Amino acid sequence: MSTLKILSACAFDCPDACGFEVRWGSSQVRGRDDHPYTRGFVCRKLTKLLDALEGPRPTQPMLREGGVLNPISWDRALSILAGRIESTVKRDPRRILWGTGSGNLLMTNCLLDLFSQRLGGFTGLAGSLCGGEGGHGLSLSYPVRRHVPPEEVLESRRILLWGRNVAETNVHFVPLIARARAMGAKVGYLDVRPTRTHGLADAAWTLRPGSDLALGAFLCGEVLRGGGGPVGEFRGLEEFEGSIRWATRQEVGRLTGLSSQELDEILQFVTSDGPLSLWAGWAMQRRQGGDLLMRVLDSLVFLLGSQDVPGGGMVFSADDGAPFPPGFAQNCFSRLAPRPVVGPWLKGAQDPPVELVIFSRCNPVTQTQGVEDLLELMDREDPFFVCLDWRLSATASRSHLFIPVAPFPEQPDGLVFSYWHDLLQVTRPVRRSPCPSEADLLDSILRMLGFDPCVRGSFEPFVRQVLSNPGLVPVAEGIWRFPHPDRNRGAFSFPLVPPVGPAGDSLTLVTPHRFDAVNGGGCESWAEGDGLVFRLSPREASRLGLRDRQRVAVRSPWGEVRGVLRVEEGVAPGTCWTHSGQRGVNLLVGPQLTDRWNCCLSQVEVELRPL
Repeated sequence: MSTLKILSACAFDCPDACGFEVRWGSSQVRGRDDHPYTRGFVCRKLTKLLDALEGPRPTQPMLREGGVLNPISWDRALSILAGRIESTVKRDPRRILWGTGSGNLLMTNCLLDLFSQRLGGFTGLAGSLCGGEGGHGLSLSYPVRRHVPPEEVLESRRILLWGRNVAETNVHFVPLIARARAMGAKVGYLDVRPTRTHGLADAAWTLRPGSDLALGAFLCGEVLRGGGGPVGEFRGLEEFEGSIRWATRQEVGRLTGLSSQELDEILQFVTSDGPLSLWAGWAMQRRQGGDLLMRVLDSLVFLLGSQDVPGGGMVFSADDGAPFPPGFAQNCFSRLAPRPVVGPWLKGAQDPPVELVIFSRCNPVTQTQGVEDLLELMDREDPFFVCLDWRLSATASRSHLFIPVAPFPEQPDGLVFSYWHDLLQVTRPVRRSPCPSEADLLDSILRMLGFDPCVRGSFEPFVRQVLSNPGLVPVAEGIWRFPHPDRNRGAFSFPLVPPVGPAGDSLTLVTPHRFDAVNGGGCESWAEGDGLVFRLSPREASRLGLRDRQRVAVRSPWGEVRGVLRVEEGVAPGTCWTHSGQRGVNLLVGPQLTDRWNCCLSQVEVELRPL
């Protein structure tokens, strides 16, 4: 057994979904050479996780007593949890909030909701902390969207990375961009701050956060005024053209901070010969109107005739829900709450109120909006908070009961499907776990309550049904290509675009992911000492009378945190940025939501003052 080689795939919430191999029980990871996309390379997030699993980690439940988490026996922990669930379900299952996260992308995660279904339907979470608005917007452009494989960038003549910092968040795309450049393609990059991706670009531009919509509208208008026009079926063009007349050169320059020369450079870049592929980032759509922004960028690519040709297209995220078979884990909840603002919702929940909160595989203390309400509730005795996780996260450390569970490299066989490429992959456990998997834990609770277990037993038929899709094409052991649509179908629908508000002197808080962290995991230092670092451009620092390495207070309408200021060349005007996932940063983010319950993490204005 010690020499057994395991083939698996990384299930981190990341677009790349690396294929890897490892000897049973070892932390020495090697990328699979036969993986068609990642081709033998895995990034350090996976290797760090396997190293961490060999080090000290919680393997015993903990109960908060006298304000302190103390280890308790497994029997006592399960008895407490089962007792709380039983008494609450008798009153009303909706009094239990069941909150899962996206710490990993195992497709079998959805089957954990069967636990709620078996017990009458808890309150579940809906809405997105990630790409919900952008995905919704693009779904309105075409009835059926073509999937643009990342390898198709090799056929592009112009590659525009619009807010997509691939060098830090999409590392396996970098070699493809390098190959495309070697074949003559030009790479343009738009962002609000300096990143590693600047080194991949032939041309780069910096614009104010929140001004992307104005720039996109301007470019569409210039293409139309220059004689460009749509190719293929469409509707709403005349109304669209009328709705973007406000996006004049002067107005867009004022909103974006781009000079007239820079606007000309971007226009020249997008209108040059050959297909344009536009690869859009996630952060810029996390605001009101994020869906409209993606539709405008989609419209630009359509007007350029690059929408349905090899090497062209608008790319944001693939449909990672496509392989899910119907009939599994449906109608599991009796009530829904908004995921991004779970704290404020819990505080105001009535008819009935929530008495028991179970967070599994998520860390809302560092990731959600309006977090002060959540922190206040977690300091009370009611509701009772339970956290299931493999590590003592910020949420776990504030819960009343913490129960350690197996991380994805130790969980049962499953599947992972990337939201970037088209590969469906088998995942396998690479070591024995000192803790139960979530599925086994939940089945144990069901047995204690007198119910038949239903979670773990659903894994095998689920995987079998997913792999029965007749369109799957095997490419290596445990890897298949999934049949995404290969062309757009139906008429392209243009949006209506209202004017963007004034820029002013406000500072927008920008919270990008850190290179070696996943959804905030691994960077949870509290705002003490020099823990939080906020960055401004020299121009903004001078305007505010601040200097490099000065201690500052950063305040929004919802809270204040303290940290150190770093003055950094290349940061866009109107931008204050710090890494996401740091404990305390989301105290600055209020409870605003989009109409579809998606987050507005990129729509926070802050003020800085010296300490």
